Amino acid sequence: MPDDEEKLQLRADVERFKRAIRQKDEMIEEMENELNSYGKQPVSNGKAEAREKELAGQMRDLQFEMDGKDATIHEQTELISSLKVEIDKLEKTNRELINRSVCVDSDESNLFDESQILRISEECEKLKELASALGEENLELKKDAVTLRENYESAVEHVKSLESHSRTKEEEITRLEGELFDLRNSSTGKFATAGNSIFAEAMDAERKLEEDLKTLYREKQSLMSMVKRLTMEKEEAEERARSHMNRGLVVRNAINHIDVQELNRLNKRVRQLETEKSHFWEKIFIKMRSISKKELGALIVGHFGAFKCSIENMSEGYDELMKKNEHHVTTIRGLQQEVDTHQVKIEQLKFDVECLERKLRSSAANSEPENPQLRAPLQPITNATRPSFFVKPKKADPEPSLEISMSSMMMTPQKPSAQITFRSTVKKEDDELSEWAERRMKAKAEKKSATPAAKYNFVKLTAPAPSNKFKPAVLQMPSIQSENTEEHEQ
Repeated sequence: MPDDEEKLQLRADVERFKRAIRQKDEMIEEMENELNSYGKQPVSNGKAEAREKELAGQMRDLQFEMDGKDATIHEQTELISSLKVEIDKLEKTNRELINRSVCVDSDESNLFDESQILRISEECEKLKELASALGEENLELKKDAVTLRENYESAVEHVKSLESHSRTKEEEITRLEGELFDLRNSSTGKFATAGNSIFAEAMDAERKLEEDLKTLYREKQSLMSMVKRLTMEKEEAEERARSHMNRGLVVRNAINHIDVQELNRLNKRVRQLETEKSHFWEKIFIKMRSISKKELGALIVGHFGAFKCSIENMSEGYDELMKKNEHHVTTIRGLQQEVDTHQVKIEQLKFDVECLERKLRSSAANSEPENPQLRAPLQPITNATRPSFFVKPKKADPEPSLEISMSSMMMTPQKPSAQITFRSTVKKEDDELSEWAERRMKAKAEKKSATPAAKYNFVKLTAPAPSNKFKPAVLQMPSIQSENTEEHEQ
């Protein structure tokens, strides 16, 4: 039977275990809070690894403590079972003593036995209470062990998730390091090719400045040549207009309107080019200010040879364009003559058609109306019995599609067409026929007496021979001028 000291020792052990369990519970709660906080906030890789090591050490400590608690629980269960066995033995002995009690004569012995029995029964009750309390504590400890195991498993799962997260982060870090390495290598290659020295930057700036000066000078020369050419064209157009006015040529209102529009357009273009010239001079002066005077003279002298070559090339291109223009003028004149011949043919065909219509009208007016009752039956008309007034007209040639440029149609003076008037009586129509016949005879005589106009030989591609007769000047349209300027610039 255990003594009072052993009971006190057991109670002290139980209190100590309870305090340890409370401390472990508090530690587990703190760990859970920390794990939740780490789950919410992203942790860097180094901190996560350190935290993982700390959690692994704490888990080992908890495991050792749980093993120690299991061992203490096992020892306490064995102690409780041994105490229960002793209590049972004491109860049996107590019963045997009661049953085998012998009346002792002396009162002192009876009192001693009774006091001994009471003490033993009190101790038994105390031991029972202690055993029940220890059993309850054992159950509580088992429940705590189960909760600790569950917390341990959850902590293990959380550690595994942290490990997987750390692996993914490490893989991403390695990938980003590789990309960074590639970018650094590529940037170093670019920097090596480009160069970062101050001398290289100065050379680039000087080269760019020289190129800008060259382009500005070329644009200035091209603008000057365009201004000169446009002024010459303006003067030529004014001279042509004066010559046309002095010679008294009959020109349509549309031609005058087109000439005025062309002159206005040329004037506007000249003004635009002058403004562009002033703007480009301003740009040149701004560029020249940024260059030192020593370098400016060398640059200008170095570019004069190239400018002379470009001016010679431009003059040669202008001569070629003038030759092409002369060829185009000759072709336009040839086409205009063909148009005139076609117009004469068309007028002749119209005249023949009108003659036939007049004949049909006169025959219909002279024919008397017949009685429908005495009219003979109709007979089919054959070639032998064809009436005399029916004359089969000649097949007129189809009108050709006159795809002529507006410049050739509008710039050359056209022959005014004769007005055709229809008269009521047959006598007046006969007079008109006689007038038309006279006009045709006069036109044929003038055509025979006139010298034939020289035509352009399209087979040999040669210009016509110069003729002494006056030929009206043909102005160029804006489309042809723009094409010539584009070819000249190219």
